[in-house]
Amino acid sequence: MLLLHGYTGTARADLAAEIDFFSQFYRVLAPDLRGYGRSEPKPRLFPADFYVQDALDAAALLDALGIARAHVLGYSDGGESALLVAIERPDLARSVTAWGVIGGFGPEINAIAESQVALAELDERRPGLRARIVDLHGAESLAPMVEGWSAAIGAIVAAGGDVSLGRAHEIRCPVLLINGEHDQGNPEYLARQLAQRIPNCCFEVWPGLGHPVHLEDPQRFHPRVLAFLQGAG
Repeated sequence: MLLLHGYTGTARADLAAEIDFFSQFYRVLAPDLRGYGRSEPKPRLFPADFYVQDALDAAALLDALGIARAHVLGYSDGGESALLVAIERPDLARSVTAWGVIGGFGPEINAIAESQVALAELDERRPGLRARIVDLHGAESLAPMVEGWSAAIGAIVAAGGDVSLGRAHEIRCPVLLINGEHDQGNPEYLARQLAQRIPNCCFEVWPGLGHPVHLEDPQRFHPRVLAFLQGAG
């Protein structure tokens, strides 16, 4: 099993409970993605194709370890890259589980990206996010991370917003997509559009939850994902 964390996170910061739970059943690989946490180079950079870059890094890790196939799971940005692993390297993906993803971006993302560009606004509006970045990645990573991610998202939106949506029909492995009903950055209509393009996809919207469904309802999340993985083979 390969677990991919989200933006501003690390494997342990985002997915500690998942690492511990799924390690009872699988060999779990949970890297800090390029430039995050303990991974180099620093600071984390965000080219416009960073989702593909992260997917290819994940595939290269599996190749380096001699792993022929793996269940690929990802949260948020990691979920977008998990889907791209199945597109770019279909030989590697036994299944994909992704949550907090939509395969691309609509206009809703602009306000989220813009709110992070000015560090003064970040201080006032998202003090928890600022503290998280500094704690996990160091103060020197704060400006490059928020400005780089925002610029990359802006470039993706300007190019049409596509991340994996245009190639989602190429995914051949079983896919489980889970989104929270109140995930503002990943609205249901876009998530549903993505799910409809994946040939073998189970799509679920969980009522009352937001973006990190695994944190908000782990008692439901863990057994649901485990059942999917066991059914996927």
